[in-house]
Amino acid sequence: MYYYLITVGRIVVGISIILLQKYVSFSGNIFPIVASIIAGIILLIYGITSKEIYNIDKDNYKYLILGGILLALWNCASYYLIENSSHPGYFKLLAVYELVLLLIISFIFFKANIELKHWIGFIFIIIGTIILCI
Repeated sequence: MYYYLITVGRIVVGISIILLQKYVSFSGNIFPIVASIIAGIILLIYGITSKEIYNIDKDNYKYLILGGILLALWNCASYYLIENSSHPGYFKLLAVYELVLLLIISFIFFKANIELKHWIGFIFIIIGTIILCI
């Protein structure tokens, strides 16, 4: 049950962020910059208070740095795409292809066990998004 509550909360937060970015006027890229700084401060406080920050494996620093760089690029790219899409739903519609690519990469490189019903479901997702985008 806890998993589903977090999922619903994530959906609400995601929709709120997209609507803020699309319909509130910001100059330049100030929204992703300031929002990321605030999120970083909150996560740093959480990491310190929960002692999670002390669990960093020294061998993983390069992956943590890469993840931070990729997250910054992802935030800026998402902001640009939301700002320049005809409506916010269109941006999320095209984001479905991330799931398809994730499925394929997981299958090829990490030998994920993916059942036939999942492949069929993703084919229907691709067909549905193509129809909606036409």
